[in-house]
Amino acid sequence: MFVLPLAERMIRRRLHSLGIASQYHATPQGRLHYYEARGEGQAPPVVILHGFGASGSSFARVIALLRRRVGQIWVPEAPAHGFSSSAHGRLTVDDAYAAMAHFMDARLREPAILFGNSLGGAFAIRYALEHPERVRGLLLASPAGALLDAQDFAALTGSFRVRSLGQARDLLDRLYHEPPGTTPSSRPTSCAASRSARCGTSSSRSGPSTCSRPTSWPFCSRRR
Repeated sequence: MFVLPLAERMIRRRLHSLGIASQYHATPQGRLHYYEARGEGQAPPVVILHGFGASGSSFARVIALLRRRVGQIWVPEAPAHGFSSSAHGRLTVDDAYAAMAHFMDARLREPAILFGNSLGGAFAIRYALEHPERVRGLLLASPAGALLDAQDFAALTGSFRVRSLGQARDLLDRLYHEPPGTTPSSRPTSCAASRSARCGTSSSRSGPSTCSRPTSWPFCSRRR
């Protein structure tokens, strides 16, 4: 609980040193913290909407790079995320959306490009449908919000109930194309034993492994 806020503060300090401001915006759902940067380009303004459990600091490098191309960037943080507070004890998705929409209503003076990741993608789509005159375009990265019937929803939520190490590895496989801490160019070659133990196969070099799991696990990354 202490390390994450410390990292957030360090990133915010670094952004401040680059001339990227952070301010607060009052909404009925809570006080939103947001990053704001004036860019050097002529492209339309950009609003970055983060996903559930993330924050504006997740896009620190994106903000720094985008400044060269666009004239204005806003990165609001949803209630109870980052440095934003929540006015309600129990925050709902509708509450979070209402706060972000309140922020965009107050800030956008011309149509903007909305970038949304995960839950932020669902917010971007909803805002564009409700306020098409304020949206120049959408850029969506793994947007959430698709409707599911009861059976599919039960299957989805059930996939997150982890009761064993094997189920945890299966969940990691589904969540990440490349598990964190690895790159395609650094796939480990020295993990045959641990991989075989997971898959129940032999680590013999006489033939190819029959393991169907990814070979690039975080704890198997190549040492440099």
